[in-house]
Amino acid sequence: MSIREEWKRLVQDGQLHRLDPYPGDRRKRTVLMTPSIHNLAVVGPWDDEEMGDRCARLLATLQRIVRGAHLIVCLDPFEAREAQIGRLDQVEDAVFDIRSREEPGLRVFCRFAEKDVLVAFTCAPRSVKVSWLDMLPLGDRHSREWKNAVRDCIEQWTMFFPKHDPVMGDDLNAYLSNATLE
Repeated sequence: MSIREEWKRLVQDGQLHRLDPYPGDRRKRTVLMTPSIHNLAVVGPWDDEEMGDRCARLLATLQRIVRGAHLIVCLDPFEAREAQIGRLDQVEDAVFDIRSREEPGLRVFCRFAEKDVLVAFTCAPRSVKVSWLDMLPLGDRHSREWKNAVRDCIEQWTMFFPKHDPVMGDDLNAYLSNATLE
């Protein structure tokens, strides 16, 4: 079974959720989400207005990807400044984070199933504790929290796609259309 057939089956079975574009927008890319990301960004319920507002902004970040907005991507760990998506250390793990920079900063850990198809697994606060997320702030780039988040992303990929590797390599065009390198 191809990875496309696999992720479509996972969506059909409700194990992954495909983010629908906003009304009036066309789907140019696919964002697949675990139930935890889907509940956080799309479904709710949100405990309070602050949480609801921040999750709405996270959803807007994900929607930019779906509608095919131009993205700045960094493939070199620790070098990103303005990138919206960056590849993390260790490069060979092919784990990326989507940077939702509004306060409090959030990172969504993901891997690419194929060009323009990313799978979002977990969300963590970047620098400050967020009461409505189970993960500790990621903190310093060499922290245990960063390592745990990357490991968790890899483990979840293996659970969903045990027979498939994610997209790998240094060719931005293998990952995304309408994107440039930082």
